[in-house]
Amino acid sequence: MLQDAIERNLITFGEAMNLILKINPDFNISNARKIVDLRNRLTHGYDTI
Repeated sequence: MLQDAIERNLITFGEAMNLILKINPDFNISNARKIVDLRNRLTHGYDTI
């Protein structure tokens, strides 16, 4: 249950980061692209985790 909650939070955070970058691509957050990539792996890459 804890792992599911953490994964859900990471997905939500990654989606928010993705929206921020779409609105303002120059927004300066370190590792922003890696955060979005992690969200994408969690959401779409079940066989690679």
